[in-house]
Amino acid sequence: MKKVIIVFYLLLTSLKGFSQQDTIALSKQLDEIEITAKTVEQFAGKKIYRFPAKDLEATRSTLDAMNLIPRLNVNMDNRLSTKTGKSVKILINGINSSESDLSILPPSEIIRVEFYDNPPARFAMLGLGAVVNVITKRHTVGGSVGINLQNAFNALWGNDVVGGKYNLGNSQFGVKYLTKYRDFRDYFEDEDLNYTFSDTEYTKHKQGLKSREDVLINNMELSFVNQQTNKYQLSAIAGLEYRDVKSDVNQNTIWNLYEENLLSHSKKVDKYLKPSFDFYFCRSLAKGRELIVNATGTFFDSEFTQTYQENSNISSLFNSATSVEGKKYSIIGELLYSFVAKPGKVTVGLRDMSASSKQELTAVNTEKLHSNSNDLYAYAAMKGMFGQFSYSVSAGLNYSCFSSPSLNKNYSFTFFKPSIDLNYDLTDKSFIALNYQVETTNPTLSALSYNPVMVDQFLAYSGNPDLRPYKTHKLQASYGYDDKSWSIGSDIEYEYARLPFAPYFLEEKDYMLQTYANLKSSQMAKITLMVKWIPFPWHWLTLSCYSEVFCNSINSGTDSWSHTDYRLIPTIKLHYAKWNAQWFYQSGEKTIDGQLMRTSPEASFFEVSYCPAKGLTTTLGWRYPFYKEYRESTETHSSSIVQQVSNTRIKDLSNLIYVNVVYNFTFGKSMKVAQKKLYNSDTDSGILEKKR
Repeated sequence: MKKVIIVFYLLLTSLKGFSQQDTIALSKQLDEIEITAKTVEQFAGKKIYRFPAKDLEATRSTLDAMNLIPRLNVNMDNRLSTKTGKSVKILINGINSSESDLSILPPSEIIRVEFYDNPPARFAMLGLGAVVNVITKRHTVGGSVGINLQNAFNALWGNDVVGGKYNLGNSQFGVKYLTKYRDFRDYFEDEDLNYTFSDTEYTKHKQGLKSREDVLINNMELSFVNQQTNKYQLSAIAGLEYRDVKSDVNQNTIWNLYEENLLSHSKKVDKYLKPSFDFYFCRSLAKGRELIVNATGTFFDSEFTQTYQENSNISSLFNSATSVEGKKYSIIGELLYSFVAKPGKVTVGLRDMSASSKQELTAVNTEKLHSNSNDLYAYAAMKGMFGQFSYSVSAGLNYSCFSSPSLNKNYSFTFFKPSIDLNYDLTDKSFIALNYQVETTNPTLSALSYNPVMVDQFLAYSGNPDLRPYKTHKLQASYGYDDKSWSIGSDIEYEYARLPFAPYFLEEKDYMLQTYANLKSSQMAKITLMVKWIPFPWHWLTLSCYSEVFCNSINSGTDSWSHTDYRLIPTIKLHYAKWNAQWFYQSGEKTIDGQLMRTSPEASFFEVSYCPAKGLTTTLGWRYPFYKEYRESTETHSSSIVQQVSNTRIKDLSNLIYVNVVYNFTFGKSMKVAQKKLYNSDTDSGILEKKR
């Protein structure tokens, strides 16, 4: 751009008689000018980020670059989430994608990132915290290859992704392979348990002994895209995922009804095979109109087995065995039509998801369960802009039904779901925004499945076929300020849900049951503050901190409880030439989940990166430095009829030293790629597993 201006100015000098000295002086002035687009633009419902080249130089992949967005966080397991821990929908040029796709995409390819902290109408039923759409530079006609390998030295732990794309004419062919593995040998599970059943008190203290947990995930994906710019786009993606999680846990157990110490032993296998297919077609019509069709099919072939024994020196006092084999089919179809009207752009859509689950449950007896669900959502949305004011409004109807002939259960519900986003630019650097929306949450088939698994003599967990969908009212007021040195954002949020379903303990005829139940109401109030400071113009130092204070409260109808907590996430980044360094810290926090209190663990890491060649970055990292062990914990609230404290301790993860190698390269000429507008997937296997 600077060269174009200089050439243009040289032409002016020849016409107006400027001297050569004047031209040289102008060139020197232009050397001091950095011509860039506005780095952050705020609209109703979304922000657009354009990252400075100096910021991208300090990142090794597009996934790492997502940390440049103040509200997002790449967690310790390379999962993209909001700072509050909610899931994020990932799109690349509008096409449904994942963290693994971002991890092999070079950050230099980013043109801009569209960030929706209040997801649009078509995502309102997915329970998302945010949506990101990464717009990249032109794809190469020849092809591209991306490799991201992350492996530890002192533990069997790794995240590896390899992918490539090749373009031929109007078509693009792609392949991607991902593998994640964990083999923890210093793995411990502790538990304190107390409950009363049939007038008998049961108290147990289980001290974890050295145990093992193995995790293996393999995922392969083939993709095909055919398109003509401004006419049509057709894409097809076929995926196959295999997940296998095994644990073999030993515990030293003290039981109040038995004098001797017991040895507890449990084994668990949780695995599935998931083939999937996604078909997408977009047709551009005259006068800015557009028609889109999307169909997604998913099949889960799942297996879950769990055995548990408590043995004394001479006999077995308690044992249980549960096996669940499940097959689940789902089809998601969506139709969307958009056009331009005087007030703004109008979009109408229809989305339908049908799922069927068959399970064979073996415990004391063998039961065959069959369930069906259907979710239909029709919506209309409009967005526009008037000077410094922008808006986005939508309304939809959500119809949900569930039936299970084997359980003799049947229900249907209809919800109205409005949403409104208002934004006003105070200056070219600051804005205020207001958002109100209604979200619906539908129980998954796994949460609706009745498959009791015994975890103690008279304690079990299961899904609940009596669950009902519920809706949540959300109100958020925001303020933001962005310039070259400072980025400041603050939110005040309030949420209210009537009849939300959440973990709850009940006393049944034969045992105490941990399940899900529709409670009377829940509320959440939160204040957040995000600050990023770049104190020097050459971007060698970046300081940022996210903080939040929140209060959760729940009313079960017979009792109520609340909890207030806070979280801090400071980050320091250093950048010099080909070197980068980063320190990250996240404080722990507790949140209420029904009658459970879940603890998000404290976390920290330090990384040093070096770029020896274009497209190649090597990183040496240190996770949980000086930690004795990694720890997760869950405990029941005092209102629960079962009192339980569970701790998972993994010593393999403490002081984890790892290396990360990222290499990306492209070849060939360039072509323009259109954007996909619809993005559906199914992640519910249909089998409920108890969360730690």
